[in-house]
Amino acid sequence: MQLLNVCLIGCFWSTMITYVSISLLKLFGVAYPLKYRQKVSRKTCIRIVQINWVIILLMILLSYLIYLIVYIPSLSKWTGCRAETCLQFFVYQPRNFLISNTYLFTISCTLIAVIFIRHQNIKVELISTTAKTISFKNSKINSSPNENISNKWNQLTNSLKNKQQSARRLPLAPLISGLFTFTIFHAPYALFAIYLTPIFTDLCFYLINYRLVQRYLGIVRCCVLLRICLDAILAFGTDKELSKIIKNFVGIVKEGEGEEEGGFDSSSRSRINTINSFVGNINERKNIKNKEENK
Repeated sequence: MQLLNVCLIGCFWSTMITYVSISLLKLFGVAYPLKYRQKVSRKTCIRIVQINWVIILLMILLSYLIYLIVYIPSLSKWTGCRAETCLQFFVYQPRNFLISNTYLFTISCTLIAVIFIRHQNIKVELISTTAKTISFKNSKINSSPNENISNKWNQLTNSLKNKQQSARRLPLAPLISGLFTFTIFHAPYALFAIYLTPIFTDLCFYLINYRLVQRYLGIVRCCVLLRICLDAILAFGTDKELSKIIKNFVGIVKEGEGEEEGGFDSSSRSRINTINSFVGNINERKNIKNKEENK
């Protein structure tokens, strides 16, 4: 039971690290878009995934080691470790402290990113409305006999058109859906971790109320599993790139169809083209193998 508990906690920590990484990357990308394009690449994301797996494995191994030291009588007698001492000071208390602080830190980073995105979208709306007003008055000013006024107006119109082309609305739906699932489904574990800190309970609360704690942890595990399933469904519904790639892979949408829809930028289209080419190579290899087998 303890081994399964440690594995589930490791899975929970993997999602926590993933959400922290995503929130920091999104905040950095919204606050400093030019630096984000220069410094954050595919290799950076792969390194984050590698660090995520290393942290999970280290946590599982260290937790297993401490559980073995505590629950094997010979090792417990040799080291002097008990559940009231080693498990509390080396497993439960650090874990509860990190869970509560990481939860609040991730929510704050995501909320700041939402504020930045909303501010950027307001700027885009102002630019688009100003461009419509200028285009309406452009014909009247071009007919003016004064050439200097018409030339200056044309320069202003061209600069505004360039700003309108470069300015794009940033999608809020994927970020808000991720924030919603993280806040709702990770709240039971975060509140439970805050309650188990020495501020509210003593060090023996976990052992004295072991059955009650395990029942509540069962609810927490169900919430984490529901979050994993719901997050995948929401990502498919809100992320246009992901839904388009999955539809292309399954064969619902033909390759190249609807490529201009959705307002993808150049980086998004390049990622889609890369994945589509990868899927196409896999399909070509399958066709070659089938032809060789038929021969």
